[in-house]
Amino acid sequence: MIKKAQRIFISAALLTSCSSFTYNQLTNQVYEAVIGFNYKAIDRSEFEEAKYSFAIAQVGKTTPVKLILASVDNNIFKWVSADNIIIYTQNGIIIKTNGLINDFFSVPITTNSNPMMPSKHSVTFHSPELTQFQRQDSFRFLKTNTEYEFLNGEYIEIDVFNYSTEAPLIKWSAKNKLFKRSDTGEVIAIEQTFHPHYPTLKLYYYLK
Repeated sequence: MIKKAQRIFISAALLTSCSSFTYNQLTNQVYEAVIGFNYKAIDRSEFEEAKYSFAIAQVGKTTPVKLILASVDNNIFKWVSADNIIIYTQNGIIIKTNGLINDFFSVPITTNSNPMMPSKHSVTFHSPELTQFQRQDSFRFLKTNTEYEFLNGEYIEIDVFNYSTEAPLIKWSAKNKLFKRSDTGEVIAIEQTFHPHYPTLKLYYYLK
């Protein structure tokens, strides 16, 4: 994977003119692709000073980005970034994106009182276009009462679930993880692959 990332960025550097792409910009992008940034829990001061609930998003090991909670409608949370990327979540799971290279949205076919039960969804992909195909989701308990650094130096106990999704029509499947507080059941993070052409997206939730 490291060699593959190096080849991609070296090719990009050769195709990009010096006038539009500085050495520092290239160095930063190569660092992100090859080495990456490990997410670090935010400080309590940052959490307390935030006026609104927010989430931290990270694609692979790229630089984390903050999204602000703009609205909640029928248990669907709308998160918006400074550059107007929009991510919609329900029960902590990403159900729609707007502004990414490979956007998607999903609508539940089955309705369960318990969101952790197996479910079916109608899904539409963009870039390339594929409309209203069926996806199946299932959850499996992985581990409980695991120590998790929620804020810098402050730990809580969480339960971890494997969240699998499968789309037989396109012969695609993905393994995801869902993280919930052991005491309240609140979803605090997810690692989700929602599109076969888009890397895993991690979301860390900070609700106020």
